Amino acid sequence: MQEMSTDRSISLGYNFCVNSPEAAPNSHRAKHHRQMGNISFMLLRRNLTKFEVLHKQLLNDKKMETPVRGRVETCFQLYSLAIFDAKEAFQDYNAKRYHDSNTRVSAVSNAPVTCEDGFKEIQGLVSPLIKMNNVTYRVSAISLAIVTMFSLE
Repeated sequence: MQEMSTDRSISLGYNFCVNSPEAAPNSHRAKHHRQMGNISFMLLRRNLTKFEVLHKQLLNDKKMETPVRGRVETCFQLYSLAIFDAKEAFQDYNAKRYHDSNTRVSAVSNAPVTCEDGFKEIQGLVSPLIKMNNVTYRVSAISLAIVTMFSLE
């Protein structure tokens, strides 16, 4: 069983950082960090909206236990808020309001961690969202790193 690390100092890993932007069309054409920021936000929003599809698939599983179903619903609410925050963070980023963007991306990065924590409340409960939460956390960390870089200039 894979487990999500809630250690905020987790290393993203070189391969993840290199391969994630490559999933975006035209990412190889990015000429400066600002464009990489745009790409990271696009990847973040794409990842967050994938949760909506996964959520529907999981709820269609009639064998899903009630405690798992309740936590999936809570995660859906967290991800819905994260989608809004990601949109706002991107607008702040484009307006060069880096502090505001940083705050919102930080909130986005809390969604997958809080989601996983909900499953850990009941011993033996296995999260069906572990992979999604790990990727979401790591993609949000890339966006956060880029926004932080600009906020320090």
